[in-house]
Amino acid sequence: MAKAVKIPQQTNRDARLAILELCETYRKENHFNQSIGDKAFVIFYNLSEIKAPKWVKDIVSNISIRTLMRWRDNVKKGTPDKLGFDPGANRRGKGQFNQLDFKLHGALTNFIIDMMAERRYLRAEMMRILLTEKFPEMRDIPVRTFQNAFKKIITECEAEIIKRRVPSKLNYNDDYDDEG
Repeated sequence: MAKAVKIPQQTNRDARLAILELCETYRKENHFNQSIGDKAFVIFYNLSEIKAPKWVKDIVSNISIRTLMRWRDNVKKGTPDKLGFDPGANRRGKGQFNQLDFKLHGALTNFIIDMMAERRYLRAEMMRILLTEKFPEMRDIPVRTFQNAFKKIITECEAEIIKRRVPSKLNYNDDYDDEG
């Protein structure tokens, strides 16, 4: 059963699949083996000599041989949806970390805030280790994605971290005591 893919991801995926199809057609028409066919296709595609639909060219303006190989591997492995990667998802708060945090009802963010309140100088590397121990689903999230999410949480929730640092009423002056 195919996984449901969102519209921008579908468009990216379809454009890349179309390029792979164009590459195969080009290679077969010119009787090239895969290596030479890929090199020639990449050169001519980047020079706009290959007649690709405008919407495909708008999405993918330049390619490399390595990119073609990676796309082809994803299709062979049965994961063509990976071709629909949306590079702006993390910026819009719809990346892997955000989706997992939403699924866990904010538990990841709360854990990070609590840990930062308890230990101010934790680095993203150590925080990731602590999170993967508590939430095994975190293993699937790339390191760089987590580092960016960690940095964003620390900057956006700085006030909340500071509030949670105050451990008890003993740290307050009598002026701030509500009882009297």
